[in-house]
Amino acid sequence: MKANQETRPLSSLAGTGGLLLLAALALALREPDYFTSPRFWAEEGTVFFSYARAHGVWDTLRQPHLGYYSLYPNLASLVAARLTPLAHAPLATTLLALLAQTAPLLLIVFGRSRYWPGTDRKALALAAVLLAPLSYEGWLNTVNSQFYLCLFTALLLLEPPPPSPCTRGLLRALLALSGLTGPPSCLLFPLYWLRAAREKDGELTVWAGLLGLCGCIQAGVMAFSHSASLDAGLVRAAGLNLPGRAVWAPLPSLGLILTVKSLLLNFLGPASSTPLAQNLHQLAVQGGWAYQTAGYGGLLSVLAFLFWLALGVPGPARYLLPLAFLLLAVPATIRALVESPAALISPYAAQRYYYVPNVLVWLLIICGTEIAGARFLTVSNLVRVALLALALFWGGREFGNFNTPARVFDPAWPRWSDEISLWRRDSGHRLKIWPVPWTLTLPPGGGR
Repeated sequence: MKANQETRPLSSLAGTGGLLLLAALALALREPDYFTSPRFWAEEGTVFFSYARAHGVWDTLRQPHLGYYSLYPNLASLVAARLTPLAHAPLATTLLALLAQTAPLLLIVFGRSRYWPGTDRKALALAAVLLAPLSYEGWLNTVNSQFYLCLFTALLLLEPPPPSPCTRGLLRALLALSGLTGPPSCLLFPLYWLRAAREKDGELTVWAGLLGLCGCIQAGVMAFSHSASLDAGLVRAAGLNLPGRAVWAPLPSLGLILTVKSLLLNFLGPASSTPLAQNLHQLAVQGGWAYQTAGYGGLLSVLAFLFWLALGVPGPARYLLPLAFLLLAVPATIRALVESPAALISPYAAQRYYYVPNVLVWLLIICGTEIAGARFLTVSNLVRVALLALALFWGGREFGNFNTPARVFDPAWPRWSDEISLWRRDSGHRLKIWPVPWTLTLPPGGGR
């Protein structure tokens, strides 16, 4: 694979522009009802929008929520609460979530990474972002924009520093936004530091410093902020209880979780993964030697699979992608919002935490696969081609399917316009939002 040229022919620009258009259409058309009848999703309404409606601009911008700092949802809630008519407030957050989801797509299309220099490679990388499993509950809501910004942060690891000062400034701003929107992006700081140390480039050092600073801010907020308990009170007032965060997943459970989330779902699809996951979950509940054998076997299988995929990848991505997978997947398993680690063995539980690691698995395959040339017919390359074909098949088949046990979409769920009409007649009405049974309260008054 050759590095990108500084200037691209018009045919190449037309091809990448067409890819971007198709990707944007896929974002919008996966579920058009998100735009025709936009909604707030869970904490996006109950916590962020409610807070922005009741507080000033500065208080809203600086307020941590849910135990960490979330700049992008804070900004989006301000736009929805202050600049948008109340009847259309969820449309504002939906459009801003769409903007965040385009960040990794734009980096692939207009970036200069050696790993997708042409239209064919870019198309495969875009497919990874769009089709990798477990994107359901993160789709088009700002409370989960942090995971798409985390994906942007991971993709930036594969980019050379741009020559243009304007582009450098834009990438720095997006990197800072990513780090200040949630802890996941900050988990990749060691890789930014490692790359900067190896390549001795000043701009890479700036990127590492920015992400390190964001990580310090997030660590301070997580250590000293009481926002997690305060927001939990708002959630309880809505008649819900957030489960506690798991403290530690035993290594056998970690192996079973990663086997289900990043092997079975990617290459066998949900239909085959679900009964297998149920059997593995039963092993975890029962414990004993069968659980230990399956768990450690699964963990070794995942690690061996990542190692094998990395062997075929040239350049820094050989170590950056598998290490990024581990830095994101393992802490997510430890800190996932579930009753117990065993619950994560389900294909759909805590899905948002495993979406980016799954994209990274796809990218490992793409970066190491020859789609033409002398190496195409080698056994290892044909296996990669087969894995990529399986992933694309299941990802494409499930892309428009929101009718899953995850229950992230139902056309019968509350419509914001109906709820606003009820609230205008009765200011004490708790507005129903998605998913059922989440609600939010608004102060009395007609609003805008």
